[in-house]
Amino acid sequence: MDNGRHKSITEQYRAIVYKYMDNRKRKTKEAIYHSFISLLERNSYNDITVQMIIDEASVGRSTFYSHFLTKEDLLEALCEELFTHIYEEKDNHHGGEGDKELPSFLHLFHHLSENDHKVLSLLNSKSNEIFVFYFKRSLEKHLLEDDSVNNRNNGNVPSDLFVQHISSTFVEVIVYWLRNGRKEKPEELYRYFVSLLTNN
Repeated sequence: MDNGRHKSITEQYRAIVYKYMDNRKRKTKEAIYHSFISLLERNSYNDITVQMIIDEASVGRSTFYSHFLTKEDLLEALCEELFTHIYEEKDNHHGGEGDKELPSFLHLFHHLSENDHKVLSLLNSKSNEIFVFYFKRSLEKHLLEDDSVNNRNNGNVPSDLFVQHISSTFVEVIVYWLRNGRKEKPEELYRYFVSLLTNN
């Protein structure tokens, strides 16, 4: 057989195997995430064990540990995936009155209101203080790289403190909204948020 053709067939086979394995890993990871979220909706984070997670996900212990080192590692990975996803879609943000001030935030309120029920269930769970912390930390990381936010800083305070203030205000508005039964529309939440930042 021609060596070049043999090599080509081998590479194609490997590509198919790698794709299959990647899909399988992704599906296993999603099953673990889904089971973890489901458990968090019914239990406090501290009461959940790795055994409970693998039983809920119907995976083996070795499979769990091939993806995550600890329960804490799973928690951090889940938060990173969920919260980063929200912010990285800001380029598709909704337009609206006042949107020129802080463009990405109106989108964030819309996105949470319309799409991210997993995030909202975590922020409203028995262990919500953990997820509020991770949500705020993830938001701060992205805001530090957002020129539309940093350009609002008049230079009187360090940029990381300015971002911390904005992130805390945003998260507090979301927590208020959840405790208040999610009655307000995204535009109204955005108005609260801007008013709190400008003291109006």
